[in-house]
Amino acid sequence: MTQAASQKPVIVFVVAELSFFLSHRLPAARAAQAAGLAVHVLTHRTPSIPASHPVFKQFVIQDIGRLERQGLVWQVISKSWRIRRYLKAVRPRAVHAFGLYPTLMTYIASRFLPLAFIAAITGLGYSFITRSWRTWCIRRAIRLVLAVPLGHKSKVFIFQNEDDRRHFPRLAKQARIIRGAGVDTDRFRPSPLPSKTTPLIIATACRLLQAKGIVELADAVTKLGGEGIPIRLRVAGGEDRGNPDSVPAKTLKRLRASPYIDWLGQVAESDMPKFWRDCHVAALLSYGEGMPMVLMQGMASGRPILTTDSNGCRDLIDAGKNGVLIPPRNTEAAVAAIRQLAKADLPRMGKHSRHHFQCMGLSSKKVAEAHATLYAGLIAKQGGST
Repeated sequence: MTQAASQKPVIVFVVAELSFFLSHRLPAARAAQAAGLAVHVLTHRTPSIPASHPVFKQFVIQDIGRLERQGLVWQVISKSWRIRRYLKAVRPRAVHAFGLYPTLMTYIASRFLPLAFIAAITGLGYSFITRSWRTWCIRRAIRLVLAVPLGHKSKVFIFQNEDDRRHFPRLAKQARIIRGAGVDTDRFRPSPLPSKTTPLIIATACRLLQAKGIVELADAVTKLGGEGIPIRLRVAGGEDRGNPDSVPAKTLKRLRASPYIDWLGQVAESDMPKFWRDCHVAALLSYGEGMPMVLMQGMASGRPILTTDSNGCRDLIDAGKNGVLIPPRNTEAAVAAIRQLAKADLPRMGKHSRHHFQCMGLSSKKVAEAHATLYAGLIAKQGGST
């Protein structure tokens, strides 16, 4: 499909990485197509996604490069200019940005253009989790910029949890809640837990960042393993070099030396259903998320969860029936929680995980329906074609 070939009104998605679009945003994009919109995606295309991939036939993909963390202010300005030029050329009906920095860039880029602006704040990230003078300035600047009226036809800010929404009180009238990106329940299904004769297998999937709680989780498992408790931790995910929150090299070297941890690196999305089938517990000890995909996939797969009392994560625990909630940044609490899980009725907890997942409406079908309603409302409000 080419831009010229499409006579439909256009919606432009702005997503940091094409891989993230494929893993998290396909339900929203297909919902837009179902609402009668042609979908263009401004993103960074990585070499790992070949030109033969079906995404290039289904959507118009425009590479705008990676948002590097060095010289961030200049990059936000320059990429905002590139996004604006594209929007003026394509004249879309709406633009939908995903993530905090894509939202900021797109909000600036689309100022006074005759379109609807939609932003999905998919998590507040390093600048809101880390407490320092620099991040305080960044938080304040982001709040101020997004609250300034810039002449859009309409504005919608989508948050994944109520805690994140409360960080932006000036956006209250335009705010909505759509809980996460959704999980394909045809692929992620409940299955029997591994045999009780195997070690307790805890699994997590995340970038190796300090705010993901990977240090606390790895140290807790290593401590318990050293005490003779049969336990394994499986970690899917790689380093995010250049991220200011990356686990320091010295700490990572120490963690990798643990004989109780299997470091799997990046696991293909197609292999994730098996990843969860092969574990007893899905864990993420994050300091704050939007609505963590790792835990949603684990819940959809019928696995108990271990997580923290932090934004996004706490929402997934149902009064302790489907897992254990602990304070963030607390290795000893993680040790105690894992001891508790080792003695718990994990099949019963896993069954309740799947039930709570369904009650929260976290399937990709439900998320797509919420987006389809949103897009159809925008089309009806604006009327006509672009």
